Amino acid sequence: MIYLDNSATGKPLKAVVDAYTLALEEDYFNISSPYSNALSTEKKMAKAKKIICDAINCKESELIFTSGGTESDNTALNLAKDNSEIIVSCYEHHAVLNYAESLKKRNIKVILCPVNKSGVVEKETLENLVNENTSLVSIMHVNNEIGAINDIKMLCSAVKEKNPNTMFHSDGVQAFMHICADIKELGVDLYSISAHKIHGPKGIGALYIKKGVPFTPFISGGGQQENKRSGTVNVPSIIAFSQAVSQLKNGFSQNIKEIKDRYISLLSKISDVKFICPDSAPNILSVAFLGVKASSLQNALENDVIIGKGSACTSRSSKVSHVLEAIGLPLNIAESTIRISFGAFNTIEEADQAVEKIEYYVNYLRKYKRK
Repeated sequence: MIYLDNSATGKPLKAVVDAYTLALEEDYFNISSPYSNALSTEKKMAKAKKIICDAINCKESELIFTSGGTESDNTALNLAKDNSEIIVSCYEHHAVLNYAESLKKRNIKVILCPVNKSGVVEKETLENLVNENTSLVSIMHVNNEIGAINDIKMLCSAVKEKNPNTMFHSDGVQAFMHICADIKELGVDLYSISAHKIHGPKGIGALYIKKGVPFTPFISGGGQQENKRSGTVNVPSIIAFSQAVSQLKNGFSQNIKEIKDRYISLLSKISDVKFICPDSAPNILSVAFLGVKASSLQNALENDVIIGKGSACTSRSSKVSHVLEAIGLPLNIAESTIRISFGAFNTIEEADQAVEKIEYYVNYLRKYKRK
């Protein structure tokens, strides 16, 4: 079985599993406790935290650990001021879109920023939406379905020029370790990352909070993590998270890019194929095989190749994902769109075998296309 749905989650690296297991067995102490064993565990956690902070170029005091990307996104958006306006792109992850909707009960107006047909937010479009009452903007770095890359540095700069008091958040879950996520270069106030998207454990993520950003804890309790996020610190997961970062930091994205290029070369030989946003992040390839429903192809391939869907359609529904709708894809293309996403366990060599299976089932399903 060839796994090509790494944007949904990635298989943990062996070093990650080993580090997590060892930490569970030996570093189980609560770092809030005063005895020496706990202090030793805290030092290991601090070392792991530095590895993760170095990967995005921030200070340890500017990062808090969360339960994952969803909590990080929710925490960031929760900083929006009451009776203000926020702007989010129309194709954000539901962790942003759904939480943004919940802010309306605080009399916060939610404005959806459109994206162009290439799947990116345009500077002028965003600028025109910002006003003196805009307290927060959230634009994802890499879209999780089509891999479109937003120029966060440019967008953040444009927002700050229009209103210096507006906080800028970016969901970097699909960008982290795949494209440049240098926080200082991007200029953002808030940035979300997650471990299981880079072959780390599930249930652990982080939120960068720029020094000086007014912060209200999203989760209250015992005051852990400098009163920014309460709850017993998940040391084994943090240590395992840092292992994933350490393992992947040398040439990971370039290897993935080579694999993606190989798939594009092979898939382009299949008839009636359309690549959606081909100049996307190296880890995501969105592609449509006209005449074949994405769900049908996904089901047919399941025992040989696991892929994701770029469409939320079913055989009895014309609905498509909000992402594909946002970029204006015609229905016949949107309902045929799948997502292939790559990770550390994928190889160039397996591409021929995977594409052979994809081509076989595409042709097979086309025979039964309803006229």
